[in-house]
Amino acid sequence: MSKPTRRDFLGNTIRAGAGLVILANARSAHTFAANERLRTAHIGVGGRGGAFLGPTTAFLCDVNEQRAAAAYKRFPDLPRYTDFRKMLDERAGEIDAVFVATPDHSHAVASAAAIRAGKPVYCEKGLTRTIHEARALAELTLQYKVITQMGNQGGYNTRSVQHLWGGAIGEVRQTFSWNDQGGPGPRPIPTDTPAVPAGLEWDLWLGPSPQRPYHPDWMRGWSGWRDFGSGLLGMWGSHTLATTFKAMKLDTLWQIGKPAPAGPRPLIRVTADVPHLSKDSYPLWEMVRWVVPARGDMPPVTMTWLNGSKAPHEGRRAMIEQHLGPRIRWGDVPPDNSWDDWNGNLWIGSRGKYESSGHGDGRAQFFLDNRPAQLGDPPPLLPRPLGRGGEGGFFDAIRGGPAPMCNFVEFGVPFAEWYLLGNLATLFPGETLEYDPIAGRIVNNPQADAAARPEYRKGWAL
Repeated sequence: MSKPTRRDFLGNTIRAGAGLVILANARSAHTFAANERLRTAHIGVGGRGGAFLGPTTAFLCDVNEQRAAAAYKRFPDLPRYTDFRKMLDERAGEIDAVFVATPDHSHAVASAAAIRAGKPVYCEKGLTRTIHEARALAELTLQYKVITQMGNQGGYNTRSVQHLWGGAIGEVRQTFSWNDQGGPGPRPIPTDTPAVPAGLEWDLWLGPSPQRPYHPDWMRGWSGWRDFGSGLLGMWGSHTLATTFKAMKLDTLWQIGKPAPAGPRPLIRVTADVPHLSKDSYPLWEMVRWVVPARGDMPPVTMTWLNGSKAPHEGRRAMIEQHLGPRIRWGDVPPDNSWDDWNGNLWIGSRGKYESSGHGDGRAQFFLDNRPAQLGDPPPLLPRPLGRGGEGGFFDAIRGGPAPMCNFVEFGVPFAEWYLLGNLATLFPGETLEYDPIAGRIVNNPQADAAARPEYRKGWAL
């Protein structure tokens, strides 16, 4: 792997026609030509983090040697760290961008440290574990003026967004999104205290979360523990719901970095139905409803998330089948019992219906009078050029291209705050929480607002 060339800092401008972008920040700045190779630091290199390793990789950081073994074997000569804070302190001048792919509870502290070091940051979904963490990352991004990207891979489906913006199905006042997986349900809290395995830095793995003795159950299925993960809304909703969030122009309700508008604040109301209340883990199934006020030319809309195959049929299944009919393939329809529709989106309009599958960028279908119909190309309503999703868009932006489509301030943080409201609502089932997206606060329930901003363990801070 050849090292990138370095150039002196020449000023806080973008040089037209030269293929250069200058990253201005508090501690360091570099210019990058189109043919220069960046040097990336990777925090969390096992599992999903391994997918981001490649020709730009220069530094590896992981708290678990066993989890990182494949990356270490692939890059035996690269510097290794267990503490990202030490890596950033010692190597900041040699790092051009940072990838964060740890469990969710460490996303915010790692991203915040990289931003404070003046580095562009690519952070995996679910971006953060709490609403407060998400807002803090947006504010730091504005303060340090760095490039950021939320790693929900494909971003949102621009074709579907433009069809819906163009009025293909008329006014949309109701949407449904669903996923079959559900959460783990109530889980027993580990009580025994086995020895910490060799090669695992348990205290660093815990990061800002409350102190507790090591037990493998905390690490197994960490995304289902509220202290460590963001549940199915963070793991899969961050994919499926992205197109719905953008298509319904929900991002326009957030004014991060802008003067607060005069007049009444727009409030998002969210309510959850769950089979049980568990403060430690996510429920076996959940039905979450957001009631969203009007946005510009769009009317108020009720948005429903249905998660978990154990949800009552009279709930999740009936809600969707009343609009699309029994053709939905839930896994129990002969002859092949296919799970083709295990997740998806449905928009109900005044003139028709629109359905998408998968990450939101899969199959898309248009219905008139409950019969499939054809749509031509959508009107070009999204700005051009439009930054790409995934790491490709992140690197494009660093080299002078448009901002990534899921950058923190314009999309990633508002989107994360919105779906994390669903997780918060499952802690207060049956209660309607009112969220002010401008202030980033729950305004009608102090206990819920406090739960959205839990304290960090001593020694860790945003």
